[in-house]
Amino acid sequence: MQAYLLLIHSGAGKSHSGHRQVVESYHRVLAHIHLTLRRVAFQYRLKYRRFKQKARMAKDVINVDGKDVVVREDTAKGYRFVVWGVVTATICLAIMALLVGVFFGWAAKDGKIETPSQAANANTR
Repeated sequence: MQAYLLLIHSGAGKSHSGHRQVVESYHRVLAHIHLTLRRVAFQYRLKYRRFKQKARMAKDVINVDGKDVVVREDTAKGYRFVVWGVVTATICLAIMALLVGVFFGWAAKDGKIETPSQAANANTR
């Protein structure tokens, strides 16, 4: 970057129009440097805010394999969500299996399993 600025300044002793071009180029370089520094500062502030948010986040205790573990609050909520999801799915599957067993048992109580339409028309035979 410094070599580029020196190259721009080396043409300063030429004609008036050459001087104007050098000054414009110099201002473009400064504007680019300023924009780059602003971007870097913005990224730094963004990372700093994220770090501060994580540092301020509340802690919670979860039980993993019989051990109490201190984790961030959002991690604990996610862990509880997964545990309750597994429990709910297990309960739903158990209820469905029970209903299927009851309905097959009810349909086969006379020794033969029929379709619902056959069972409904059984009294017409």
